[in-house]
Amino acid sequence: MRNIFFQDETVTQNDLYFLCYMIERVARKLHQRNCYVVNKISKQEWLDSCLQ
Repeated sequence: MRNIFFQDETVTQNDLYFLCYMIERVARKLHQRNCYVVNKISKQEWLDSCLQ
């Protein structure tokens, strides 16, 4: 599976760890806490991403 946000990285296993890493990376980029990033993603977007 290819990472759509960072094209040079691939997702192969440990998707949970990868998701946590991505939340952390975005939060650091925005200078916000992780919960800010998580709360900004709608439930529908979470469900859509899990189904892919």
